[in-house]
Amino acid sequence: MANSVVSVTELARQRGSIGERGLDYRRVFRVELSNNDQGSLLALDATGVPKLNEVITTSMTLIDGGSAVNVSMACHDKTVRQTSEEEHALYEVECKYHAPWLRPESGHQGGTPFDAPATVEWGFRTEMIVVDAAYLVDNNGADIDFREVRNSAGEVFVPPLEQELYIPTLMVRRNETMAQYSPVGASALIGSVNAESGYIGDVSFGPNQLRIHNIGGSRQHYWGGFYWDVTYEFDVDPNSEAGFRDVLDQGTYYLDSSGDRINFTDDDGIE
Repeated sequence: MANSVVSVTELARQRGSIGERGLDYRRVFRVELSNNDQGSLLALDATGVPKLNEVITTSMTLIDGGSAVNVSMACHDKTVRQTSEEEHALYEVECKYHAPWLRPESGHQGGTPFDAPATVEWGFRTEMIVVDAAYLVDNNGADIDFREVRNSAGEVFVPPLEQELYIPTLMVRRNETMAQYSPVGASALIGSVNAESGYIGDVSFGPNQLRIHNIGGSRQHYWGGFYWDVTYEFDVDPNSEAGFRDVLDQGTYYLDSSGDRINFTDDDGIE
């Protein structure tokens, strides 16, 4: 005889203590089945029992004397146990919830991720670049900055020489609302350079000193809904050697005073 759900009844709701990780919450349901055939699986998935990751919003008071607030949280775990094998099999299903970022000690009826200050980190990233003769002079003392490096016979290296460049970086991490951050908006900012002076933390920057190298967002959940954990990574002083580099003026010919293309020749006059 096929098994079926006879009834689902919510027996209890219980709020746990609020700790550093947030608030824990549980709900208990009694599920009555027509028989014991695959009863545990059927009870876990019965209509009326919350699904995993299903979000509920419930009103509760988080601090003594405080006002009730709506708290949203997702079911992250479910367990089931059989309580009776009589004519109709009975099961109890427990759904566990967690709501992070509840801070009653802050004086609010529950803090938010936006109460947390932004974090600022300094560091370096590396980038491989083609070696040119930057900061070198030739045998006569003439500046040969940004010309290609050649061997003792005057030949260029193929493939060209490379070196590791260390680029100073500034990383800012902060929490933003769902309306503040979007992947489309982030893609429009990548590579842009600050046009005005400003501050990040207690450090001041002039125009054209920061270039956005990367923006990443991770969607997170708290008692009031969802938010973005966003990281901005900047290249510091992009107009320096670590930023916009001069392009070597190289090729197999040059333009004369008339604009005609002339092939280069070596010291022996050979093209």
